[in-house]
Parts: sequence; C-alpha cells; structure tokens
Amino acid sequence: MNELHKYLAIDPTMPIDIVKVEPMKVMDYFLDDVAWETALTNVNTLFKMLSSYKGISNKTKSEIVSGIIAEEICKVLNEKYELTYYFRTADSDNDPDIIVEEAMVQLPQRVGVVEVKVSKCSPDTKGNYSTIWRGGELSKRDGDYLFVSWDYTDDGIGFFVCHAFVKKEDWQSNLANGYYATSIPCEKVIDKHMTEVIIGSLSVSAKGNSRFKLQQF
Repeated sequence: MNELHKYLAIDPTMPIDIVKVEPMKVMDYFLDDVAWETALTNVNTLFKMLSSYKGISNKTKSEIVSGIIAEEICKVLNEKYELTYYFRTADSDNDPDIIVEEAMVQLPQRVGVVEVKVSKCSPDTKGNYSTIWRGGELSKRDGDYLFVSWDYTDDGIGFFVCHAFVKKEDWQSNLANGYYATSIPCEKVIDKHMTEVIIGSLSVSAKGNSRFKLQQF
C-alpha cells in the first residue's frame, strides 16, 4: 500500500492521481482541540497563581488571561503547522487579537484574523454554565471569534471554548445605560450562529435555555 493511501485511509486500489484532498481553511486550524488542550494546560498554571490574589477581580483576570491565551494558542499552532501559516498576536489595540499570515515567504500576506473574547462563567444547580462576553464599543468587527469562558471548580479550572462568526450588529451596545462595553450572551452565540465547540460541550438548562459544560484542566 502506498503511504499516501495509508495516510488518507482510502482504497489502496484507487489511483493516487484521482485523489482530491480538500485543503484546510484558516479557521480549521483553530478547531484543533489537542492544540487547545496544550495551550490551556499552560494557561492553567497562570490561573492558579492569580487565584491567590483575592484583590484582583474576575473581570481583570479575564483581561489578563485573554492575551495569554492568544499567545499560547499561536505558539502551539506555530509549532504544529510552521510550514503552512504563521500565527501571531496583535501589534496594537487597533489590530485583531490574532493575525494569520502566509508562512515561508519573503513578503507574507495576511490570510485571516481572529478575535478572542474571554469571560468568567457561572453555573446553575445542575452544573450548566452561562456567561456574557464583552468588548469595547469601537472594537467590534464582523468576523471569526473564539469565545472562551472559565470558572474555578473543585478540581482546578474549567474551560469552554467555541468558534462562531459574529456580525457587528450582534453585539449589544450599553452606552445608553452609561456602560462603555458592548456585550453578547452565550445564548445568542450558541442559538444564532453555527457555533463550533472546541473545548467543553453544549447543554440546556431546565428552562430550555442554551448553556454549556466546562472541560476540566
């Protein structure tokens, strides 16, 4: 059997020249759950350290960890796919959180961008979690988002990670209430969009509302 037949798990009698392999899209790389498990295991160490600082709010912890998560997932993806794309974090607040460029070229072109939103979540009595992700009033963009949520559990830290394509109008403005940040609840992300779960799982509350379960780290 040809090695390519073995790798693609196809009929060994099929001629190689008629085998068509669909190339991976940029966002497909971010759906690598093994890469995320590696990245979040590293982030978990930071969370354990932050837990000892009682004066740091959960909002501040999420803001700190958001940048670390972006750095960690870029590092892991670069190690796995270094010949395909180069994943890097933003150079300034005006840039998307993660920028994907062509690899192994002299003048790399941007081929994709991803925003990362992190929030602490809360459970109901059945262990189903919900959250609201927030962002700056002027920073919303139509595009791909990686929504991350976390909570301290009896065994350490639990995480939920999903991908969704979100439009600018999906974010609710709170300026009328004197609050700068825009927001989007997990129900809207899960119900309205083709959400792809990477870490954790989806669940439903007793009232039928969309919720999620955390994966322990």
